[in-house]
Amino acid sequence: MTAASMVLYRMAVSRAASTTDPILIIAKPATAIATKSSIKISFAPNFSFATNATLILATTSPGGGIAIPMTFQNQIVSTFPLVSASAISLSGTDVSFTAGALGAGTLYGFFITAGVTNPATTAGNPYVSTITTQDSVLAAVDSSRVATNVVVSGGDQVVVTASVPPTFSFALGSNTIALGDLSTSSTKNGNVVTTISTNANNGYVMWLRGSGGSDATNASLASAGVSDTVLSQGTIDNTCTSYVSGTAYYQLTATFTHTAGNGTISTNPEYGCGSSNTSGGTITKLYQEVERSSGTASGDTVTLTALAAAASLNKAATDYTDTWTVIGAGNF
Repeated sequence: MTAASMVLYRMAVSRAASTTDPILIIAKPATAIATKSSIKISFAPNFSFATNATLILATTSPGGGIAIPMTFQNQIVSTFPLVSASAISLSGTDVSFTAGALGAGTLYGFFITAGVTNPATTAGNPYVSTITTQDSVLAAVDSSRVATNVVVSGGDQVVVTASVPPTFSFALGSNTIALGDLSTSSTKNGNVVTTISTNANNGYVMWLRGSGGSDATNASLASAGVSDTVLSQGTIDNTCTSYVSGTAYYQLTATFTHTAGNGTISTNPEYGCGSSNTSGGTITKLYQEVERSSGTASGDTVTLTALAAAASLNKAATDYTDTWTVIGAGNF
């Protein structure tokens, strides 16, 4: 032969050939065989075999993502013209397969996908086998010796490891909401947009609290100059408080967009009050969960909208103010 090779897709000791880890036989005959032929592989000592020769199978497209036609040293490997997928004989370490006509100078290949087990020791390395083409009366035509090497268990594999560091980003688009002059008959509104991204498997949470006014629980828009407040209404009860004309009103609503990631984002019912600007949730001086996501996110946005209206007896002043603190965290 002008070229020959035996490729062990797993070189570990005692490894059995399989559909995902076969033995590849490569042969380039120097002599053509016009009609019926066969190919014999005389395995080196210490290879072991199934007792039933039909367990030794050959195929052009086993599992594991390999198939013929393929390339071998940048040469096209043609399918060996096997007549049967099973070996015709198993004698000692000799395994033979029937084949059709063979062309001189053609690079052939086939896979043995069962029935052969690698030597159990590395002591005999290299293990020398012989690949032989035979004519119709089983006379040898071309022959080549090939060497294989077996390695200790796992010695033919490289374990690649990596880690992905945790990420979390959180940014407020603005630090002010200017509501201007409050009305006594309708709400004024303004918003700030928060952008959140994280690779946290369990998602993230965003909280908000206010700080204005002297009420122990609820935040207010408070004027230091005239000692007056517009107090946030209601309690944290997962319900929205509707605006009533003529009353002091200071509430929060939240909406979101989810751009990418496997998380499902949801709003605390306290603040999921829609976009009509007539209903909102209570702003307290304790952190309240506003938004949450169940998984990863890239560029999620949460729009926090302040709603406010004055009562008819609220004192005139230009310094009504509250400070929100808005925070977030990933749940890894």
